[in-house]
This record gives sequence, C-alpha cells and structure tokens, in this order.
Amino acid sequence: MPPRPETEPPRWLNRLRERVASLETAYDWLQELIRLRKWAERYKPDLLDPNQAAIAVVTPSGDVGQVGGPFDWFLANLSAPDGVLREQFDRWLAEKRRDVPSPVRRRGPAAQADVFGVDQFRNWRDLRIVEYGALLIWRERLPTAKRRRMTLTLIGEWTGRYGSNDRKRTKDALKGALARLPALAAQAGADRNVRETDTS
Repeated sequence: MPPRPETEPPRWLNRLRERVASLETAYDWLQELIRLRKWAERYKPDLLDPNQAAIAVVTPSGDVGQVGGPFDWFLANLSAPDGVLREQFDRWLAEKRRDVPSPVRRRGPAAQADVFGVDQFRNWRDLRIVEYGALLIWRERLPTAKRRRMTLTLIGEWTGRYGSNDRKRTKDALKGALARLPALAAQAGADRNVRETDTS
C-alpha cells in the first residue's frame, strides 16, 4: 500500500536539500538565510527576534550592505603608531562589548579568529535549520485542515529531527542564525572585499 500523499514531503524539499549542501561561504549562507527570513517575517514571525527589524541588503552585483546594528564610531588619531591604535581600539571594543556581546564566541587563542566558519556552517547543515525553517513556513501557508495533518513530528521525520529535543535544538539554532544575520552580513561583506583585493 503506497503512503498517503499528505505524509510525503513536498517536492521542493529535495531541491532545497541540494542547495543547502552546496552552501560553503558566509555569503552563500547569508543569501539563503535572508530568503528564509523574508518568508518568516510574513508567515512565521515567531522564528524572529522581535527586537531586530533590520535585514541585510545584497545588491545584484553581490555587494553586502551593513545591516542591523547597533552602530558606534571609533575615532582614531592616524598619526599614532599602529600598536597604540590597536590598543585603543581593543579597549574601546571591550567597553562596547559589555553592552553588545559578540554574536560569535570562542575561547582561548581561537578568540582572535572569531568568525562564522566551516564548523558553524557544518552545524547548521547537520541540524538542517534551513530545511526545517522552510517546512515550518510552508506549513503555516497551508489551509487549516491540511496544516493539522502536517504535524511537527512529521516535519521532524522529513528533516531527520525525530525527537522533540532534536526539533527544539534545530529551531533554536535557526532562530540564533536569523538573529545573527547582521554579523553574518558584515563578515560576508568583509570576506568578499578581501577576495576582490586578493585577486586584483
């Protein structure tokens, strides 16, 4: 006996899985998470931090605009030696981080390389945050009767997140990724500028 149609995942899910498998850079993840955030704003706002209304702007040429905030200025006397400027900046940043903690944290010597990297992207991919979020949003758009049949357990099965703790962990990771879009956008823009500088 074939499975009932409502227990089959939507056809677009396999294409999404392939797209997520190809995400490698901060810029790739930024584009995918922006797409998800736009849909979440309209259909599934509980995935978003209500205090963060800003969203990243990516131009057709691929430039990433600064997003989010809060913003602040660091004023420096450029006639000072580099070591003095670094020390002043480090003090200024430490003071500002008391009010606005860093969105990415590492301990020990790796703290200087505090960026979204391969490990973070692998974690997001393993937790299937994009697929899970897309299915939650898709479910919200269904008629009420059909939505009732699309249980969170069923969505969890389609994404390999079987237990309620697995689903909670995935949803929390998704909410965290969406909340950190401004930091991801800043890194994606910086990475892109570095690549362009290196190839010039």
